[in-house]
Amino acid sequence: LGRRRSSQPPQRSPRRLFSGRGISPGLGLGSGLGLGLGLGFGLGQGFIAMLRLGLGLGLGLLLLSPCDGFGRVGLRPLRLARGALRMSEDDLSDDELLAALRAEKQATQDNWQLSQLKTWHVADDWRGSTQVFLPNDDGAWKAADSFSSSSAFTINRPAGSPQELVVTEQNDAAGADVPARLLDPTVAKLTPALLRAAAGYQAVAKGYSFWSGGDAAAMDAPPADEVMLEVGIAVEDARVRLKALYAPVPEAPHKLTAFAIVRERRNGGDAAVWEGDAAFDGATGKGLYDPPSVSGEGADISLYEKRLTLRLPTVGGSQIGAVSLDWTADTMRYQVDRKFRELAGGLTSVELVEISAADAEIHPPDW
Repeated sequence: LGRRRSSQPPQRSPRRLFSGRGISPGLGLGSGLGLGLGLGFGLGQGFIAMLRLGLGLGLGLLLLSPCDGFGRVGLRPLRLARGALRMSEDDLSDDELLAALRAEKQATQDNWQLSQLKTWHVADDWRGSTQVFLPNDDGAWKAADSFSSSSAFTINRPAGSPQELVVTEQNDAAGADVPARLLDPTVAKLTPALLRAAAGYQAVAKGYSFWSGGDAAAMDAPPADEVMLEVGIAVEDARVRLKALYAPVPEAPHKLTAFAIVRERRNGGDAAVWEGDAAFDGATGKGLYDPPSVSGEGADISLYEKRLTLRLPTVGGSQIGAVSLDWTADTMRYQVDRKFRELAGGLTSVELVEISAADAEIHPPDW
């Protein structure tokens, strides 16, 4: 009915690796059986004798020539230090080989993360509107100014360097009551090596999350930098982004000071009103479909907008927390969560739920 995707790959038990060249199990047994059957036929032996001879030769070849743990003939050369140094497995110890394989796997995961952004978010003509929310004197949140905006997610390929994601934003916010930092991109450039949980940037299918600002700090020594968190979901040519701005205050490492909802379409014109748009106009959001577990009761706010529900923490510091955005886009419903243990910095995972809007009404999450 629905599915939850995570930016973190499943953990698997380590497999034994052999640094020596060898043959795969299938090749060893197959060669042994073929040789045994051929010898047995040539010597005039019966089928059972030929089978026994083949199995014996195959097992012997398998034991004398260990494979690399992946069923391949030897190991292909490993590219280390960006390809500047090439070493075969014969030059590495088992620990060095394992470290090199892990680095290669990490690079593959990094590039996969970037490929998710390329598939769903990279475009130079996102256009729409930004709605800003600010706190009242009594602590309640109100909708403030709304204005036309545009953004571009593009790929830059510097000569001799890894490709990078470049983010730009433009806003028609002259005279608007909005913090200047909220108008800028959360992050201007990202290389694949930064698209990791520890760095705080990740993507999963249609969803992603970025951050920028100061790092986590003790309650009595808040950092001087503002922190901005962002989550987004893209579906076909429509996209919703949530940007939340936190400022350092004496009583906490960071406190929520403003946030914005950005609604966009590819080549969407300058429309700041989405009347009749099936992705953006409709009933008020009904809450989070699959609320994540958080600590610190009362330290989060929830907001219900047309087709949207969002929940985000009001203060920073060490906590089991999440920034969540639930969006019913026409007939499908999506929820993206940025899960963390520190508001600023690394995250534990970015997760995306996809389910039909009709099924979400009658079927609770079962994972």
